[in-house]
Amino acid sequence: LQKYIAEMDLRSARAAYLPTLSASASMGTDYRDLSSYSYGSQLSDNWNQRISLSLSIPIFNRLSTKSNVARSKINIEQADLTLTNTRNKLLQEVERIYEETYAGQQRYLAAMAQKKASEESYNLAIEQYNLGMLNSIELLQTRNNWLNANRELIQARYNSLLYKKILDYYMGVPLVM
Repeated sequence: LQKYIAEMDLRSARAAYLPTLSASASMGTDYRDLSSYSYGSQLSDNWNQRISLSLSIPIFNRLSTKSNVARSKINIEQADLTLTNTRNKLLQEVERIYEETYAGQQRYLAAMAQKKASEESYNLAIEQYNLGMLNSIELLQTRNNWLNANRELIQARYNSLLYKKILDYYMGVPLVM
């Protein structure tokens, strides 16, 4: 849109190079004494009309047209640069989201493995506790490790899902939950 506006400004600036033709017309009366003449008689007897044409050819306007055209061209280039910069930022953002999506999936896989290992450790600790080989504090520590692994798995799962949905949005896929 900015580029379109800048291009229209350039067309407008270039139009100052073209000659302009203007026309005007007027009608009226020039009688001034109202006492002896009626208004209708004044209009019919002292009627005047004027038509004028004016042609303006821009020969020298202190280089304002040239500088306006140059400024408009610079504005077009700035609009192009702004568009390119915006596209580059969007591409960088998509790449960052892609990397976050991949990293999130890897964190999710690691959290699944950690949860499985902590679950096995907790089940083993329960058996050891039942056999009297483990005290209650060690059992609670193992249980806390298992709960933390579950929490990290849930967090990794939803972070991975969030980045996947953001990436889908950037790729034009409709958001469906």
